[in-house]
Amino acid sequence: MAEKVRVGFAMSTSWFDPPVVLTATIGLIIPASVAATSYAIYKHGPVAAVAAGASAAVLYKLYLRCGQAKSDKYLNFTDAGFESTWGGRRIPMDILTNAYIEGKVDFKGDVLEVLRERSNYVSYRMTATTFSFLYQQFIPGMSSSVYDKFTVQRENALAYSKGNDFFSAFLGPSMVYTSGIYNGLDQSLEEAQDNKMHEVCQRLRLKPGMTMLDIGCGWGTLARFAEKHYGAKVTAVTLSAEGARYCREMNKSENTNVQILEVEYRDIPRELKFDAVSCIEMAEHVAPNHFDAYLKQVKAHLTPTGLFVMQVAGLRQGASWGDVGWGLFMARYIFPGADSSFPLHIYITNLEKAGFQVNNVRGLQYSHTLEAWYHNFNRATDPTTPEGKELCQKYPGEMIRLWKLFLAWSTIAAYESSAACRMITSHIDTPTYPREIFSDKVA
Repeated sequence: MAEKVRVGFAMSTSWFDPPVVLTATIGLIIPASVAATSYAIYKHGPVAAVAAGASAAVLYKLYLRCGQAKSDKYLNFTDAGFESTWGGRRIPMDILTNAYIEGKVDFKGDVLEVLRERSNYVSYRMTATTFSFLYQQFIPGMSSSVYDKFTVQRENALAYSKGNDFFSAFLGPSMVYTSGIYNGLDQSLEEAQDNKMHEVCQRLRLKPGMTMLDIGCGWGTLARFAEKHYGAKVTAVTLSAEGARYCREMNKSENTNVQILEVEYRDIPRELKFDAVSCIEMAEHVAPNHFDAYLKQVKAHLTPTGLFVMQVAGLRQGASWGDVGWGLFMARYIFPGADSSFPLHIYITNLEKAGFQVNNVRGLQYSHTLEAWYHNFNRATDPTTPEGKELCQKYPGEMIRLWKLFLAWSTIAAYESSAACRMITSHIDTPTYPREIFSDKVA
């Protein structure tokens, strides 16, 4: 947990930024309040306990109330109890999230479009559920701060154990779960993903016969792309059994020869050396206090003249309460353990401390990719179509609603730069590194 506190302070630009306020609340204010209440109960008995409980309940309700709002303009309440509490009021986003997933409330119209108007009907007050989640980070077995291989496997299963049909419902034919690069908004998602994979391969200066390691390969699309289009000999690493199975099937159907290692990155054989290493939106899952060791392992796998491309998505510096609310939603529901979703400067500092020299940073606009995924998922889960009906019958309604909310909210968060995506190119920093390659034309 201590490393998360350090990261929270590093992400803050003032003592009043949300990460600092949250740290003070869970580390000082709440424990002090509990201690004071416990002392009062000890001194004055059951009457004090009842009074303290009643006072806490009243204060909590007052804290959550953020004024009136025309919530019925945007929301359809399907649960009478929920409507009696929150009808006509601003709703804390955490409470609205849970209610939507559970089917107690629905959005009037398209989820993405109604969420764009969320400032008219939500607040970002932290709820008891949020604080419970934060305190769980102190408990082994529940905390993503415990970075043993069992915990990593469990978090990976929570994020990726759904069937390949579920992921293809929004990722589309490319099966790439990372931001694409749109060279014009008239391009399709598949074109954007091809652009991104070309960009990665070109930044790695791949040529026929070169060896490449892809850490966190997902469904192996980049690995096969690098072999087919650039002649690289690729080793791809994944923890997902479903992803590994898909990779092997596509190897056969596309007549590629990508080597698939179904292992955690720490179990990649240390003696393996590569001319190029890619890690596309996997590094966020490395625990902050292990990030230096992770980068040093990447360094150990690189040849002296090798290149490393790391694409990462991280929260912005000086995050707002809305940014933090979205980040906590992602940590709880979508990517548990993605604790290294840093602002850019922390990635750069870590790379330099590990002995890399950063050559280039390219910003990517993730919002366009996420919106394409959102619309794909809406079409794929349309119950009026045979395919959509089948998918909705196979997967629980709670999961379908969760994913719609995830893709819609993330589209907006990326557009508003709550989180930003960057592609960082680096190499081992030695005096003899052939830096003239950066003046060469890229194929």
